[in-house]
Amino acid sequence: MKATAVLGYAVVLMLAGCQQTPDHTDNAVAAQAQPVRAGDVADRLAKAGLPVTQITALTTQTDPDHLLGQPGEYSSKASFSDATQPKAGQSIIEVFATPADAMKRAEVVTSGAKDPAVVTQYQAVSGKVYLRLNEALPAAEANRYLKAFVALGL
Repeated sequence: MKATAVLGYAVVLMLAGCQQTPDHTDNAVAAQAQPVRAGDVADRLAKAGLPVTQITALTTQTDPDHLLGQPGEYSSKASFSDATQPKAGQSIIEVFATPADAMKRAEVVTSGAKDPAVVTQYQAVSGKVYLRLNEALPAAEANRYLKAFVALGL
């Protein structure tokens, strides 16, 4: 799969997360008033029935990329594991100030990957949130996460 195809998919996810209907305007305003935190997104994935475990909120001291809180970068970052795939390693959730910043991060990560086709299969942007799943997850499991992530409507 080419990076452009998946990034195009991520743009669709981003736009879908921004849609509002008149009946949901009050809910959307309330959701925007409360900042989304990366750990909360991981919790919501777990509540959606995914085997999320070992959720860790990163800080400026523990962020290996040293981007947390930097201008244009993520304001919140968390890692988590999949309980059914203990050897797969950590997956990442990052929350940004704007959807454009989240998309920019997805593009940067994809362009710096050893195998961009693998990375882009396992990432999605929805609104201001960027989900990057560990590339060692089986495709079927990664797809479960991606579908649940989109369904959160961030």
